[in-house]
Amino acid sequence: MDQSTFVLSNGNAASSQTTAGDGYDSDGAYFVPPTPSRLSASLPPELAGAIPLLDKFQDPIPTSLLKINGDLVSRSVKIFEMILKYMGVDSSEKLSLLGLDERVDLVTKLYKQTLKSSDLRDELFCTALKQTRNNPDGSFLIKAWELMYLCASSIPPNKDIGAYLSEYVHNVAYGINTDPDVQNLALNALNALKRSVKSGPRLTIPAREEIEALLSSKKLTTIVFFLDETFEEITYDMTTTVADAVQELASIIKLTTYSSFSLFECRKVVQGSKTPDVGTEEFIALDDNKYIGDLLSEFKAAKERSKGEILHCKLTFKKRLFRESDEAVADPMFIQLSYVQLQHDYVLGNYPVGRDDAAQLSALQILAEIGFVDNPDSCIEWISLLERFLPRQIAITRAKRDWELDILSRYNLMVRPK
Repeated sequence: MDQSTFVLSNGNAASSQTTAGDGYDSDGAYFVPPTPSRLSASLPPELAGAIPLLDKFQDPIPTSLLKINGDLVSRSVKIFEMILKYMGVDSSEKLSLLGLDERVDLVTKLYKQTLKSSDLRDELFCTALKQTRNNPDGSFLIKAWELMYLCASSIPPNKDIGAYLSEYVHNVAYGINTDPDVQNLALNALNALKRSVKSGPRLTIPAREEIEALLSSKKLTTIVFFLDETFEEITYDMTTTVADAVQELASIIKLTTYSSFSLFECRKVVQGSKTPDVGTEEFIALDDNKYIGDLLSEFKAAKERSKGEILHCKLTFKKRLFRESDEAVADPMFIQLSYVQLQHDYVLGNYPVGRDDAAQLSALQILAEIGFVDNPDSCIEWISLLERFLPRQIAITRAKRDWELDILSRYNLMVRPK
């Protein structure tokens, strides 16, 4: 991650690509090197009126810092009260540090209040900024920056506030005289801000374990499947997107050419069956900017909503499309994954073939599976191999014994050619 930040001296920005809601830039194009002299000049008009309150970090606020809809003003005041409580400032202005569980509860409440409201997200950032600005108490200051990091990881501000905020955070993160603990949190907040501005706000409230992991500087793990039902474990946090997960997975499996691969949501509904293999799979392409945490939350919610059905949801790694240029790729893992996907799609009947081709392809797949063996029809798995490698749509066009003899003959010819 580079050390740039984004600056909008006039509150506007040109973007070459926008995929997330609320005008968030998918390429982060408005991150440019900061000029400290522009910090005050870039202060948006919405925040300028709150300057007298910015340095009074322990005083309650009678109204919102920003000019917002009247219905949201009371919620803004409550948000600031929660921020004071998170920092450990109680009503008597005494130090009252909270445990991890209490902090997670407060952060969850803040997310619930602000996630769906861009106005309240801006207000939250301004109040968090207020608590970090010229705060003389070291313990309060750490908590304020911790909160800034949590906010930046999931609920980015709009561009007007974000321009000033990111420049402010950048100056603290790379300040010469900044306290090391504050500097580390500010740098984390800056990097999180760049990521969330690129991908937009989370669609679901981050799970409790996500908040705990971020506060503990840990990573969570989840499973990504391949089409042959093998899988790999990947790490994620509150800011991890599909694009991040693809890059990590490609590194784990040593796939060097992965631009045509992505993650898909795989759903399989099993109605009244105890066998998970019975059911129709649906693969849903995922946007690169989709958050892994949102996906896992949606999987859980979908399972809870399914009534009278067994719904299997999982992340699957596969190619988005096949291209002519694929033939020139020599990457062994690329070739293996392409073969597995073609095999998977063929067995599902996605590539219609005649009887001769179906028998020949089945024999080839069995050969690839078990190698060269004498009397393969005496193997325990012979019948299951026939069923596995012969598409159901074409299998019903011929007697089972006829298929077996034809495929066996073709297999033996490949093993012992004339």
